[in-house]
Amino acid sequence: MPDVKELLAERSDLSTFLVHFTRVQDDGTTGRDVLLKILHDQTLKATRAHGMAKSRLDEMGRSLPDGQSVPREVADRLSVVCMSEAPMQHWSMLCADIPGRSCKFSPYGLVFSKTWALRHSFNPVWYLNTTPGQTWLTTPVNELAELATEGRACAKTADGGWEKIRFRDSQIARLLPFIETAGVGKDFSWEREWRRVGSVAFLIRQIVAVLAPETDHAAFQAAYERQCEQWESGAESLNLVDPTWSPTRIESAVERHDPSSD
Repeated sequence: MPDVKELLAERSDLSTFLVHFTRVQDDGTTGRDVLLKILHDQTLKATRAHGMAKSRLDEMGRSLPDGQSVPREVADRLSVVCMSEAPMQHWSMLCADIPGRSCKFSPYGLVFSKTWALRHSFNPVWYLNTTPGQTWLTTPVNELAELATEGRACAKTADGGWEKIRFRDSQIARLLPFIETAGVGKDFSWEREWRRVGSVAFLIRQIVAVLAPETDHAAFQAAYERQCEQWESGAESLNLVDPTWSPTRIESAVERHDPSSD
């Protein structure tokens, strides 16, 4: 009788990898250059707030006097690194131009094993149903988020009493970055997103594959090597994969990764 691992290996709708695509930055930096910087820093940076408290955070920012911003301690609690659990045959869909999407991803990115991601505190996003009439989950979460962002959350003290605490110290603040809505209008549950609060460092050998258009593979490897030479660091041969390749070709490429490096 086959074990669970053997059964899951037959599931084409499941993936043992997580993928992170880059995108054009507000200052015009291309997704390609963003990826080169990530490889140089060997760090995926948590630069954007996500989760069910993000809109409340945006409202808070708009209500502040000009020149002021939301406290860093609040924004940091919601800033995450995002990846997708989408199977390799659907990687090209993630960087496609999709109407209604707030961001456009480039065909450049990184692939890591799910084993590596779990060891580095990534967790699947919880999508709450927002179909009309289905508010039994979103209402309590929104109310808890409101209490916390307004500084009205409480925690038990050592003597059994209660005291008000800052947003970043509240229990709901730990959960909010991992909660999104799915239903009428906004619904990106198909992205199968995983997140981690805060930036995360990695080693080049822990990368399963570097995603880039095939026409740019040679030039990208050369740009990476020049970058390493400039910073006097050793350059490694990147396992370059085009996200638009066939699943068979992608699978053959990612099999070159040594799982012991995770």
